[in-house]
Amino acid sequence: MKSANNWFWNWVVVFSVISVVMVGCRVGPDYSVPDTCMPGVFVEERKEGRVVDEDLVHWWECTFGDEYLNGLMEETLSCNFDLRIAIEKVCQARENYWVQYTSLLPEFDGDFQATRYRTSQSFASNVLSRQISPVQSFFQVGLDAIWEIDLFGKNQRAAASAYYAWEATVEEARGVKITVLSEVANKYVMICYFQKKVELARKLIEFDEGLWAMSRERFKAGLVGEEAVMGALSTLEADRGALMVYESGLKANIYGLAVLVGRYPETLLCDFGVVREIPRANGKIPRTLPSELLRRRPDIASAERTLAAQTEQIGVAVAALFPTISLVGSSSSFAANPLQGANFGYSSDALKKLITAPSRIWGIGALVTFPVFDFGKRCANIEIQKLLTNQAYLTYEKTVIVALQEVEIALSTYFNEEQRQWHLVKKFGADERNLNLVMDQFQAGLVDYTQVLDAKEKWLVSANLLADSEQALGTDLIGIYKALGGDW
Repeated sequence: MKSANNWFWNWVVVFSVISVVMVGCRVGPDYSVPDTCMPGVFVEERKEGRVVDEDLVHWWECTFGDEYLNGLMEETLSCNFDLRIAIEKVCQARENYWVQYTSLLPEFDGDFQATRYRTSQSFASNVLSRQISPVQSFFQVGLDAIWEIDLFGKNQRAAASAYYAWEATVEEARGVKITVLSEVANKYVMICYFQKKVELARKLIEFDEGLWAMSRERFKAGLVGEEAVMGALSTLEADRGALMVYESGLKANIYGLAVLVGRYPETLLCDFGVVREIPRANGKIPRTLPSELLRRRPDIASAERTLAAQTEQIGVAVAALFPTISLVGSSSSFAANPLQGANFGYSSDALKKLITAPSRIWGIGALVTFPVFDFGKRCANIEIQKLLTNQAYLTYEKTVIVALQEVEIALSTYFNEEQRQWHLVKKFGADERNLNLVMDQFQAGLVDYTQVLDAKEKWLVSANLLADSEQALGTDLIGIYKALGGDW
């Protein structure tokens, strides 16, 4: 019996040695990171101060310096639902990798069986059944080992593919984080923008009410016709209607910001009871090299890891062309597995005799399976995996080019808007001064109502254009950090 035990464990050692020796016999292509040609500099870049990686991590702090926005960002990192879902997907990918990795290792299953049964004694041919008790017991306990020897790297390739897919999911989660934080900053800018529009609309209504009152007084004095009074009233009501639109936009953005932060929609209304200034840049416009996008942009990193994962799938498909060797045992294996793994245990009709030498059972062997003829199914699967890899490579190349495009557009849009705002500030100052002069002349009776209306219309256009430009400049700056892959 001792020699039988030694023979059992010798088989285990043989299979272990084979698996170690053959671990390097992987078929299929080995992955290498694509050599991507990147331009030396961005065309639209200016010579402002460079922002370092540490500034990109919390770009809103070094850019806007708004304490309330800083608090919103921190709350978003903890409570945003999209970000929390993305983190759960990362954990799922990690566990999926572990499932694939453990296929390289043997599986051990324990078993205990206890059965008591009665056989029929009603059959005339069953003479023996009348000589023994019809009630019998059966007890069995043991251990199974199931192991597929990964000679050609199929399981290794599958595990590597799962690992790269896990890394791709991590980058996707980082992309969700950058997108969510950018959306929070954009919502905040839009809230401040609509607050300014509401404030401007209310000032305009106050101006309209004064102009309407002044027109009525001049009408009573016979200085103007009734059309001046009706024109002033019409303008007043139109501006009151515009105020309602701005207030609706303000509330919609507040509710949207609350959801991004992970709160109920109405909980942020009280925080915007006071008018907040539209965030402005503190002079830190990022300067970076195009090649740095390969490490900063999560979509590029995710596409590259996806390409790596798909490349490993070619090896998995190629390995299906080669034989498979598994550690197997006898039909008395305890685990319900088609491979019937090697087993060792005890079987008896009495519990007290179960763990004894005469009750010992074991079985071990090797099962070799190999393809013979499948009408080209395995070869077709290899071609499919190659085509999917080509698609993943093209997706990676496209992602890189789109990233460069987004950065160039973001930089161009921001710097052009910066110049545009400089001109709009001067225009607003001139139109505001002109309106004040015309109003003084109107009160003195030197000009008529139409001139006041024209001056007011110019001032209103300038004020709205300036507010729009401030909002656009904040949004464009956020777009720069997002395009550069902020959060590095």
